[in-house]
Amino acid sequence: MHERIAKGDQTRVTATCTVLFCSAPGAYYLRDDTGKIRAGYDMNVRLKEGERVRFTGIPVTYQPVILFRTQGLPGIPWFNVTSMEKVGQGKYPEPLLLETGLLYKDPAVHAKYHGEYVVTTGRVIGYREYAGTASGPAWAERVKQDIVDVEVQGRTVEVMFHPGLNPQDAFPVGTVARFAGVCRLGQMSSQATVERAAIHVLVPGLEHTQVITLPPFWKIPRNQQMLKFTGVALLLCLVGGIVGWWLQRRSMKLHLAVQRKGELERALEREQELNKLKSRFVSIVSHEFRTPLGIIGSSAEILEHYEGKLTAEQKAEHLHAITENVKRTARMMEDALALSRMDSGGITFNPAKLDVRGFCERLCDEMRSATARRNPIELEIAEVVAGPILLDEALLRHMLTNLLTNAVKYSEAGVPVQLRVQRSGSDIRFEVEDHGIGIPESDRDRLFEAFHRAENVGHVHGTGLGLVIAKRCCDLHGGQISFQTTEGKGTTFTIILPTTNPAI
Repeated sequence: MHERIAKGDQTRVTATCTVLFCSAPGAYYLRDDTGKIRAGYDMNVRLKEGERVRFTGIPVTYQPVILFRTQGLPGIPWFNVTSMEKVGQGKYPEPLLLETGLLYKDPAVHAKYHGEYVVTTGRVIGYREYAGTASGPAWAERVKQDIVDVEVQGRTVEVMFHPGLNPQDAFPVGTVARFAGVCRLGQMSSQATVERAAIHVLVPGLEHTQVITLPPFWKIPRNQQMLKFTGVALLLCLVGGIVGWWLQRRSMKLHLAVQRKGELERALEREQELNKLKSRFVSIVSHEFRTPLGIIGSSAEILEHYEGKLTAEQKAEHLHAITENVKRTARMMEDALALSRMDSGGITFNPAKLDVRGFCERLCDEMRSATARRNPIELEIAEVVAGPILLDEALLRHMLTNLLTNAVKYSEAGVPVQLRVQRSGSDIRFEVEDHGIGIPESDRDRLFEAFHRAENVGHVHGTGLGLVIAKRCCDLHGGQISFQTTEGKGTTFTIILPTTNPAI
């Protein structure tokens, strides 16, 4: 075939070849059983690498190796193809190992590789994009290819891929890889350009490559970008963490400061409240104690100095005044001591079997005597309240005594006071009702505060401890105390205590 082309013979030739590489639309590197052929064809026909084709064409000329043209070195036969038929799938030949040392220096070596299917191994050093013009008798079209620069035996080999294969992802810089493809040597025209002459390996696809070693993870460009982003993200996280820690610490300090300030304010409020209570206690006690002590002292002095001049009735009257005011003083002292024992834990809940009916009857008799029968005390006990019940007698006595005392104290003389006892489910219910002065609305929220007395008590004596003691005793018993009142009409206090009926 070479001889025919050299003689100018343009007789049609038919050959069966394998498509090694599609260098441009309508331009293919083919290989038959005898040599290398480059064929031009209609641009509307597209072949794929690896296909087996039978073509008929007219030999036009060689694609010469320009540098060695004057030395008579033949190039690749070039045909204008008049017809082409796909006949199946071809097979790539065993590639030649490309040795770059003598390329562009030894004509025989140059001719050996130019247009041949070769293989080379090297280290990737960079990437480029190639944009050239496909030329031929029937077309002129821009051709784009991705180029991977590979260092092989001290020289740069341009490994070219079709667009879209993204070789930069498959072969990061620093990768050592094996590339197989068609060798195309540059069109150099003088010996001076030999060192810059291009060596192309046209790779049909990634399946003609093999990665031997990859560079370290941190040296791969896409990983470097990812590492940069990761580093920035970690730095931001670190900064965010430090800022968050500082803000949290600052918030905790502020919270502690606010908490301590609140504690100090509450402690100050308690201190002020205690001071008020102390002042109120001193005022009330000094007033409440001064009156009975004055009466006791006055009566005792009259009896001492004027006993002979007093009638028996007058003597009895002064003795009664002394006795009553001693009892009054003793009750005030007992209330103060009881509240003190409750605050210190000296009074505890000690339930025992108690005959409620008998206890209430005795208590009403005692209260009638203590109040000199100023007001009738009426007792009403439901039939269901029978037999012994587990209650703390001492706590119950404190509760009912204080409530009955207040009921008598704040009622008009002769107006009845009621004590009612009944069941409320499994609990027991005590009600103390009077028809006295009632409680003003402004005093109801502070009714169970120590030393607090309603504004409508007038000159009725008292320490303001009775209801506090009653509520503390009720709490120790696990019960509830409540009241209903109408100012000017009276008040009803209700105590509900949990109980257990023991087996008799």
